[in-house]
Amino acid sequence: MNRNGRKYNQYKGLREYLDVVTSNSKINQLVEATSSSQFFNNEIEVFDNSIIIDETWVSKIEEYLTYISNAIQEGRRFILNTGETVDIEKIKKVTKDSIVDLAKHSDKIRNFDFKKATVEPKKLLVIEKNDDYGLYENRFLVFLIFYIKSFVSIRYDKIKDAQSSLIIKSNFSNDAYIYKDNIKYNFVIEDKRFNEFKIEETDINKNIFERIENIEGIINQFLKSDLISLVRKLPPIQEPIIKNNVLKNDPNFVKCYELYEFLKNYNEDGFKIENKNVKTNKLSKDFLQFFKYIPLLMTFLSYSEVKELFPLLNEEYEKEKKEKNEILLNKIKEATSLAELNLKDVLFFLKNIYITIEEKDNEIKKISSEKEEALKNQQIEFENEIQKIHEEYILKEKESDKEIKRINEENNNLNEKIKELNDELDKTHHLLNSVSKSYLNNNEKLSEQQFTDLEKDYEFFTNYFINERNKIKKDLKKKKKEEIRKLLKRKEKLNG
Repeated sequence: MNRNGRKYNQYKGLREYLDVVTSNSKINQLVEATSSSQFFNNEIEVFDNSIIIDETWVSKIEEYLTYISNAIQEGRRFILNTGETVDIEKIKKVTKDSIVDLAKHSDKIRNFDFKKATVEPKKLLVIEKNDDYGLYENRFLVFLIFYIKSFVSIRYDKIKDAQSSLIIKSNFSNDAYIYKDNIKYNFVIEDKRFNEFKIEETDINKNIFERIENIEGIINQFLKSDLISLVRKLPPIQEPIIKNNVLKNDPNFVKCYELYEFLKNYNEDGFKIENKNVKTNKLSKDFLQFFKYIPLLMTFLSYSEVKELFPLLNEEYEKEKKEKNEILLNKIKEATSLAELNLKDVLFFLKNIYITIEEKDNEIKKISSEKEEALKNQQIEFENEIQKIHEEYILKEKESDKEIKRINEENNNLNEKIKELNDELDKTHHLLNSVSKSYLNNNEKLSEQQFTDLEKDYEFFTNYFINERNKIKKDLKKKKKEEIRKLLKRKEKLNG
């Protein structure tokens, strides 16, 4: 039982009230005279719903949750290889697959030196390996988890709606003569409660309600797991479910499919409602112990209101409390030992201290509640400001991405220019080789001067194109570094 709850505090207040009034003999005589009257009549009528829950579906889901958890832990995936042919200048790492592909495609070779046995490629194949979790069995797990969530919530919501309805009609009446006074009362109270679902300690369904809420909690944890969070973003599967090899052979997935079939074929509401209408005048001693003081309390309140006694009574009460506290404090100060103190006075003093502490505690709670509300509003404002900054950051990031894209396009154009220069150099090599072969085929021997001139021309063209290519690559790298430095600087400002 929660001691800070409304029900317990109401009961506690009533008990403290009884502790005070029962100590007064005159009040007790009036109460007994009223409650023993022959016209005394009390009656309570209750309109309630009795919920009978079929535990079959609850137990079945609980039993199979372990298998769903195990299936998630398996983390089934498919390794997906994607290949792309990339210019040699952009490649950071060469793999075995790259070499095998180059051996099959000679058009990707830029130069081959037979003497040195070296190969200079123009392009290479780059293989990228990625984990693909979008397998059918993983998507079936997402489907099943949402299926269970929907199955449970539909039934539990209906159960809570039925459990939330309660009507209590109370009728209390009496006509009593006490000395020269006549006290006559007739209380009719109708208490209607709807949409107020509460699990009381005495509820026969308390245990099964807690089990259902535990299932909902576990399902929500499944949805937050890494695998399910990733797979639920993919297109969902549709019924009918296809039993692939995993759903047929893997023990965990076999059980998951069994649970799906059970839920699919379960066409019941999962609970029954029995309407109750109970009327009784045999009330418990606990109830009568409190109620018999209420008529006298009402007469006192009515009389005090009519005679305007409340301000005077309140003033006198505070004055008496203060006087008693001062007297007791003086006794404590004068006392040399605990034996000289009146135990009843000590208890009264401590009780007043306790009441004062409670009053202060309630004031603190009220102030704390107000401050908490103010902090909550500040938190909302702060979150809105953060969202605004985040949106500005996203906008700036998009602008940065556009700038990077522009730089990449410019780099691609420069790479194309380098490629054109390489092609020109290859053509020149080809031309020189053709000239050499032409001379040889015609059985014409080159003079020493002609051979020297030809070598000079070859060396000139080779050095020219190599220098041009290196110059462009150097300028390109310098420009890329400068642009990246600017972008990083802009990003640091945004993050700051």
